[in-house]
Amino acid sequence: MGNLSSPEILQPFYNSLRLPDKLKPIVGFPLAKVMALDIFEQWYKKSLSAPGESFPEKVLNTLNITLIVIKSDIDKIPLTGPCVIVANHPFGGLDGIILAALLIKIRPDFRLLANNFISLIPEMKEYCIYVKPSQKQKSFNANYSPVKEAIHHVRQGGLLVLFPAGVVSHYQLSKCKVTDPEWQITMGRLIKKSKAPVIPAFISGENTILFQLLGLIHPALRTMRLPSEMINKRDLNIKLRFGTPVKYSTIDKIDKAESLIKFLHTKTYALQNEKTLRSANISASLRPPVKLTQSLHYRAFNLHSDQILLEDNDTLVFYRNGDKQDDLMKLIGLERERAFRLVGEGSGKEIDIDEFDEYYLQLIAWSKKDNRLIGAYRMGVTDKIIEMKGKKGLYINTLFNIHPCFFAEIYPAIELGRSFICPEYQRSYQPLMLLWKGIGLFITRNRQYRYLYGAVSISNDYLQSSQNLMVKFIKVNHWNIDLATMVSPKNPFIPSKDMHILSSRIDELDHQISEIEGKPIGTPILIRQYLKLGGEFIAFNRDKDFSNALDGLIVIDLLNTPERLLQKYMGNAGLAEYYHYHQKIYTKSNITLKCFN
Repeated sequence: MGNLSSPEILQPFYNSLRLPDKLKPIVGFPLAKVMALDIFEQWYKKSLSAPGESFPEKVLNTLNITLIVIKSDIDKIPLTGPCVIVANHPFGGLDGIILAALLIKIRPDFRLLANNFISLIPEMKEYCIYVKPSQKQKSFNANYSPVKEAIHHVRQGGLLVLFPAGVVSHYQLSKCKVTDPEWQITMGRLIKKSKAPVIPAFISGENTILFQLLGLIHPALRTMRLPSEMINKRDLNIKLRFGTPVKYSTIDKIDKAESLIKFLHTKTYALQNEKTLRSANISASLRPPVKLTQSLHYRAFNLHSDQILLEDNDTLVFYRNGDKQDDLMKLIGLERERAFRLVGEGSGKEIDIDEFDEYYLQLIAWSKKDNRLIGAYRMGVTDKIIEMKGKKGLYINTLFNIHPCFFAEIYPAIELGRSFICPEYQRSYQPLMLLWKGIGLFITRNRQYRYLYGAVSISNDYLQSSQNLMVKFIKVNHWNIDLATMVSPKNPFIPSKDMHILSSRIDELDHQISEIEGKPIGTPILIRQYLKLGGEFIAFNRDKDFSNALDGLIVIDLLNTPERLLQKYMGNAGLAEYYHYHQKIYTKSNITLKCFN
């Protein structure tokens, strides 16, 4: 197109200009040069003669683009029946060509809902339904006919590809990154009217820095750059991911189109994360846990009767002070590290023991039947520790900057942490319940303690999207705004603004996480447990000394914990005494409290 005479490319471009016909060539010629349409035409003609069964495939071969997509993802696309694919829009016209090259072989009945830029390429016409590009919600009316055609196509059993952003991903100052702009609510309406399952798709990559800079000056300059951006993607390996199909029954339950499109946006961008070699790399540098050759027997622990919280024929729950030289403490440190490493956490040391273990209490569950450690908690009786060592004597102070008013607000309190269950006992909830009964019984003997607090970890084995989703869910549904002002993380975690929460139910969150992770896994069990107890989070910190785990600081006011749970852990009499101490009525107790009057 050296003289810009090609009817294939130039005429559609001229026609798109909102000018009188006589002015279109005069204005269009220099504009086409600026947009590099001459180079674009050379690329176009070369693509026509390139190897490949279809034009989209010829384009990828011309640019020497390798499309990387795993078979299990391709298998998620149904071979027949109505279906909608929603995708991010990182490159522009190339995005449609990429998906078309793949779908031609799987679903030849597919159609792309594409903007007019793609209409410059005649060979793409058979695959596209064209709309006018716009981020304005009134575009639904402006594009009524093509939208109606798209809905009809799906309802007739076809597959439709949507780019809900409407415009190409670009650098956004508000988010400090290159990403899609807000997805159009109109696309949510279209999807609901289509009454079909939806598959999220994520195309990895982004346009050049020049494209992003021009867009910051003016969006029109960014648009003019699109032809050049399409043909400068030579020799790229482009990864394409498909997520688990969202059933129409799920979509139908989401009443608002705005909520639906945010939900699909979250599911799409969740696909950009892949498992890294982080865990493997860390494991390679870890010291192997030592082995303790000395066998221990609970009768040798020399426990005072006051230290025993719960005992039956099979199990023993007790507490004691820590001692680095003590064999039981060494065993706890060993089993801590072993349990933590299995979930992508851990200190990386041979034995996980620190200076806080010297004066924190260790709450221990022991199997008398197996003569083995079941699990343990570390408890910090905060008022006594502050009196003895000051605020710096608290483990939590290593992760968060804490205003003195915080401890005054939750006085008196017990810090909980370093909880674990030995792998051999992780098949049921019973070991964790044993430990919590121990905590409950400890509190009935020390009734002044109303608050529990501590750091609960989210393993870095979770994908970044899952971590973002959990933090966003917690901040929306389980956040104490007042206490959060008194605490700041030393290594803050800032959740992505791309995550959207649709439900306040944790089982719905678990479902989303399972889909992101690609396996049946939800929120960590301790987070679920603490939330059931009425816990509220106040901060999140990335712990570089604990396998980069994400630590959430949580506070539990036991007077706000459901009675049925406290009764399970404290017992009927213990709870009645505890409530009486705090002058709260125990609604389910028939126990007389004459002895306390």
